[in-house]
Amino acid sequence: MTGLRFTVTRRGREAIVNAEQNGTAPVLAHSLGLTAEVIEPDREMQTLPGEHTRLLSIKGGATARDTIHVTARDATDATYSVRGMGLFLADGTLLAVYGQPSVLAEKSTQAVLLLAADLQFADIAATDITFGDTNFDLNIGTEDKAGALELATPAETAGGLDATRAIHPKALRALLDGRFGAGAPSAFAKKLIAAATDQAIRELLGLKNAALKDEGDGNGLDADLLDGKHGSHYLAWENLTGVPASTYMPGQVITFAGIAPPQGTLICDGSELLRKAYPRLFAAIGTTYGGNAEGTTFKLPKVDEDSGIIHTANPAKVGQTSDGAVMSHSHDASASAAGGHAHSASAGAVGDHAHGAWTDHQGVHGHTGGTGWQGDHQHLTAFAETGAQYPWGADYARHMGSGGNIDYDNPWPYTSPAGGHSHAYTTDGAGNHGHNVGMNAAGGHSHAVSVAAVGDHTHIISVTATGSTRNLPAGIRMLFCIAY
Repeated sequence: MTGLRFTVTRRGREAIVNAEQNGTAPVLAHSLGLTAEVIEPDREMQTLPGEHTRLLSIKGGATARDTIHVTARDATDATYSVRGMGLFLADGTLLAVYGQPSVLAEKSTQAVLLLAADLQFADIAATDITFGDTNFDLNIGTEDKAGALELATPAETAGGLDATRAIHPKALRALLDGRFGAGAPSAFAKKLIAAATDQAIRELLGLKNAALKDEGDGNGLDADLLDGKHGSHYLAWENLTGVPASTYMPGQVITFAGIAPPQGTLICDGSELLRKAYPRLFAAIGTTYGGNAEGTTFKLPKVDEDSGIIHTANPAKVGQTSDGAVMSHSHDASASAAGGHAHSASAGAVGDHAHGAWTDHQGVHGHTGGTGWQGDHQHLTAFAETGAQYPWGADYARHMGSGGNIDYDNPWPYTSPAGGHSHAYTTDGAGNHGHNVGMNAAGGHSHAVSVAAVGDHTHIISVTATGSTRNLPAGIRMLFCIAY
């Protein structure tokens, strides 16, 4: 790759020329400026036009009298393009400038910019430019990440223990020759490796069928027997010894859809068992669910009818039963307000009827009484004779007479005035008696009943409790079985 030819600025040349004006003096390259603008390098430049980034992490050195190799790194999250560069000295002097129309490099937010370039100088010695302590380490390459690697020595290659160094072809060839012989694998070994079938390998080795044998079941050979039994014998679980009674772990509880527990399990019904009869199960659950005082038995967990198994993260609670419960809650109930109102009511018609009544017996008695005060007054007397004059006045209109006189020509005279008075009276005793009271029939009728209005109001509603003593979801019943 052709180096990038930099233009040395006038101030850069002044900085590199020695005091005697007859040669150059060493200078320290400090940083590399970057710009995205298309620039035309000029010897009079003192700054880099459009500079957006100054990289301090640079390293480099002379690779020829007119060339230095510079590597710069930017690990920030900046995003930019590079079309031009400027090399700055430690005192800030712009030593040299380079630019081109096309993009030289681009950096994204997620990427680390690693810029390596050869810088060529037409009229100054590249060997006079040195770099300070701003060098940086390259990423070390791994199996998952690209980076720089150190080459392994032959001893490290042969040891095969180093996972950070790379093996070069020469060391790999020496390793293979040392293990398999020079030029390995041989042509014969290559044929064996390429053989596709065991028959082909036997042909290559000259064995043909000499290595074939048949020791299968029924051929009278016992080379494939284990304790005198063929392999098929050990496919049956019941033929195995020293293994659990089932494929489940002792103490493991399973749900089973059959009507009887499967082999190697027992129903979780709280049964009391001998420890020596079920040693693995006892070792798993102990006396968590009970046992006798003599220390010879233990009990299975008991899952009651219409109950289930619940989880606990607290080992101290294993084996404890809990009451069924639902989350605390309440029910709201109310009657809508009906506003102030009354209720109508009526009595059904009962047909035409009368009511009976009676008075109680009062013994023999009389009644006293009197008339009200009437003031001075007269009474009219009927049936007088016509033609007579009456001293106290009369009604002289024509009235019926006495004695059957019906000629209607008789006046009715007034009695003499008696003055204002009243009359007292006493009735005779009637003996012990009662009075019949009669009531007239009222005909078929009904009675209206009015209910007084009580104003706007509500009514209390009671909700009757329902359900059972268990809090259960709908489901299908199955067996809970524990493996032993």
